[in-house]
Amino acid sequence: MVNHETRIMNETQIDTIILAAYASKQKVTISLKDGNKISGFIHSDFDIDGFSLTSSYVWWKDIQFVQPNEEFYNDWSEVFKNLPDPFKKGS
Repeated sequence: MVNHETRIMNETQIDTIILAAYASKQKVTISLKDGNKISGFIHSDFDIDGFSLTSSYVWWKDIQFVQPNEEFYNDWSEVFKNLPDPFKKGS
């Protein structure tokens, strides 16, 4: 049996996960304990034991993989435009 643990994450950590996950092209819809849902990208090797997003505990089984939507790209387009290309060859 997996020993689940709670991970309290601040907004910066959440943003970091979203940005890191952008590179892996995987987006998830997270169902929070209060019934709200949050959509965003998540890294492909994210832990399978669940985690805590702010004060709401989320289990891996509540995460569904979905296709990226236009709204996400619109919201983050300015941020992405200003990020260096991690795959660019050194000059």
